[in-house]
Amino acid sequence: ETETMLIHHRKEERRTKEKKVIENMKNNPKVLFDYINKQKDRDTKIGPFKIQNEYIYDQKEICKLLVTQYNSQFSINSNMPKVNKETFSNTEDGDLTDIEILEDIIKSIGGLNMNSSAGPDGIPATF
Repeated sequence: ETETMLIHHRKEERRTKEKKVIENMKNNPKVLFDYINKQKDRDTKIGPFKIQNEYIYDQKEICKLLVTQYNSQFSINSNMPKVNKETFSNTEDGDLTDIEILEDIIKSIGGLNMNSSAGPDGIPATF
C-alpha cells in the first residue's frame, strides 16, 4: 500500500513538473531544454526487481536474474514434446492446412519486381 502511494505521488509530481514546463516553454524556451537535458542525464539503472514479494536492489544480482531469464527463454527445453511426421499428418479442426507448397512459393517469388525492396522477413526479390 505504501509502495502504491509512493508511485502515485511520484507520477503526480512528474505530471505537475511537465505541466509547468509546457506552460513556461513559450515565454522561456530554456525551461524546456533544461527539462530535456535533465531527462537525458538521469540515472538509467535497472531495478529494483520484485521476486516473490522480495525486492532486489543489487545490480549484479539483477544482472544474474536477467541472464537466467534470457537463458530460460532461448535454450532448448527437454520438456518439449517430440515432433514427428505423424504430428503433421493427423489434422484436427482449426489446424493450418492451407500451407503453401514449395512450387507455389517459388512461383510467387519469381513474380516479384526485381527492383522491390526486402520485406519484413529481410529477404530481397533476388537471391
